[in-house]
Amino acid sequence: MSRAARLWSLSAIGLAGFAAGTALHPLALPTGWSPRALLAPRAPTDPSAVADRAFRRCDGLGPSDKRACYERDLVPIAEASGPKAALEVLTQLTTLDAQVRLDAHDFAHAIGVAAFDARPDVEHTFPECSVDFQSGCYHGVIQAFFMRRGSDDSTAVRAVCAPFEEANVYGWLRFQCAHGLGHGLTMLLDHDLPDALAKCDFLEDDWDRDSCYGGAFMENVVDTTQPKHEMGLPHRHVMHDGMRPKFKQLDRADPTYPCSILADRYQTTCWENQASIIEYIADYDVARTAAGCDRAPPRYVRWCYIGIGTDLNGRTVSDAKSGLALCDRTGERWREWCYVGVAKNLVEVGAQPHAGMGFCALVTRAGWKARCYEAVGEEIASVSALPADRERYCDEAETPYRPACRYGARLTATRPPGLPSVD
Repeated sequence: MSRAARLWSLSAIGLAGFAAGTALHPLALPTGWSPRALLAPRAPTDPSAVADRAFRRCDGLGPSDKRACYERDLVPIAEASGPKAALEVLTQLTTLDAQVRLDAHDFAHAIGVAAFDARPDVEHTFPECSVDFQSGCYHGVIQAFFMRRGSDDSTAVRAVCAPFEEANVYGWLRFQCAHGLGHGLTMLLDHDLPDALAKCDFLEDDWDRDSCYGGAFMENVVDTTQPKHEMGLPHRHVMHDGMRPKFKQLDRADPTYPCSILADRYQTTCWENQASIIEYIADYDVARTAAGCDRAPPRYVRWCYIGIGTDLNGRTVSDAKSGLALCDRTGERWREWCYVGVAKNLVEVGAQPHAGMGFCALVTRAGWKARCYEAVGEEIASVSALPADRERYCDEAETPYRPACRYGARLTATRPPGLPSVD
């Protein structure tokens, strides 16, 4: 599945979620629900009006005071009515204040923390978040879960996403939870990446572990390239051994770090995210980033190129033609994997397979086009567990490439002619 320019446009890394994130839920209150929610203001009936009042009150303040001012509006709404209502107000605020757009992930994170603190029930609170603002709300819920538990042992780690796990069904909300778990653990552990990865290893399913790894690596990248404000995160929301040295997140002299120091089981996911580290060191020059990926261990070069494509889709804010043009600045040998990264992230951002299809239609070389449609099919397999849905989505592909989509969507086990094998 699935970072500077991508940071606020990625739903990633990541990066992604579907309608389950906005589904209606029962009104019954879970055991342990906090009575603070009864004292908080009622949810706004008009998010635009609430946002407008907040903007007029907070406009003109300095950056820190402004963040605190907006948070005084958003947190009580999250406590009273859940994250969805607060995120609706935040969405409106991003249209009024450019600074809010830059800090939106932090606000969303604070919303998730506040919502869970008021209603400590992952099964009900987590799905009311969304992938907006780099899934910050999801991350906040998970981090608050661990702080309430006071533990990040194997029992706690496995409990977080248990409500969304179903045997052989790897849906979007399950991914959001496992991926968000990686983010949350990394933040919780004061960005000690190896420790967070070791906690991901507590998960019992390979797919869940890989999704968790991805969140941990992405959080490491985000924090080292664009450090966050501690909005909604008092010191109690960090569980880190203060006697241990801070983990070095980046080494400008070594673009293979931190992959170079990590165990083999982390390498694939690490290199998919390492593209963002190389990109940062290369000052976001696409050709130099690709050259850096070319120097990865041979078996991981394609994963690094997929990471380039993911980032480029964020940089272009999901503009397919621009993403294609930027991928075309990479080396020809591995370029198809840049296309794969763009196509996958186009689907992930809005959970819309047709967005990936539209990009693949722009690719001109037949083998690369087939690879692109295979990638979209792989995303479709996560969109729906129903074969009929997968068939319907793949029917939107260009006719000659529907078999590649169907192969990627696991509707057939036979590799179609024209789809290159992976070396």
